[in-house]
Order: sequence, then C-alpha cells, then structure tokens
Amino acid sequence: MKTIKEWQKLFVDAMIKKFGSSSQEKRLAFMEEDFNDIKNSMQRENGNLESDDHRHKDPNERIAGLLSNVFVLADQRGMDLEKELQKALDWYLDPNTQPSSQ
Repeated sequence: MKTIKEWQKLFVDAMIKKFGSSSQEKRLAFMEEDFNDIKNSMQRENGNLESDDHRHKDPNERIAGLLSNVFVLADQRGMDLEKELQKALDWYLDPNTQPSSQ
C-alpha cells in the first residue's frame, strides 16, 4: 500500500503534467468546485437533484478529486501532510479536547 506521501507525489506530478501549475488561490477555487460537485452528486444520488452533468454522477469520484487538490495545495505550501494528519488524529484521540460546535 502506498504512503500518503507517495499518493501526494503521484497526484501532484500527474495534475501538473495534465493541467500545469496554478496558484494556491486557484487551487482553493478548484477545491470549492469539487466540494459543490460532491454536494450536487450526493443530492442527485438521493433523488433530490436532476442533472446530466458528468460531475454529478459519482460522489466518490468527486471526493477523490477533492483529495487530489488537497494533496497539491499541501505540496504548494511545503506542508508535511503525514505529520499534520498525525497531529490532527492526536487531537481527535485526546480525551481532554473539546469539539467545537458543528
């Protein structure tokens, strides 16, 4: 199984090859589009939206697209994604931390 760093490198290289590089701001806009596509595809899946748009056919595919953009943004920021994920997991597992209102 690939590590997160390996997946990240594969996606960063493939996305830059296919689409070229873009700014962090543009990457955030792509992520917002992905998020909206996820919402719409789930609504379509639940019968609450009629759409022939290919982006609304498979929410799992759109979630994977969002993750690929997260990998690229993390790379652009020079972020150690595995280290930050471990810190986030540690926070969730810490019985002394309180969840924010969601």
